[in-house]
Amino acid sequence: MAVTKKRVADKRNSKKKTRKQVQQKLEVALASLKPLLGEKKFKNRVKKAGKILTSGLKQNLDENNGAKNSKPVPEELRPVPIIADNLNG
Repeated sequence: MAVTKKRVADKRNSKKKTRKQVQQKLEVALASLKPLLGEKKFKNRVKKAGKILTSGLKQNLDENNGAKNSKPVPEELRPVPIIADNLNG
């Protein structure tokens, strides 16, 4: 049981680390807004934005894993590539 708890803790830590990295990158990218908003408001807004951006992280990872296990699409259902010669008429 200790192994299961450790794995859950690792996932939480990795998500938290990812959120912190996103927050740091937002702070650098939006540094010009810091003097306009003030230090405290800027930090709070960057923190909220980081949470929002990373909130769907686990769901997206699960969706990507499901796509690998799906069946291949039949030939008749695949989209037809657009060729420049066909567009001219």
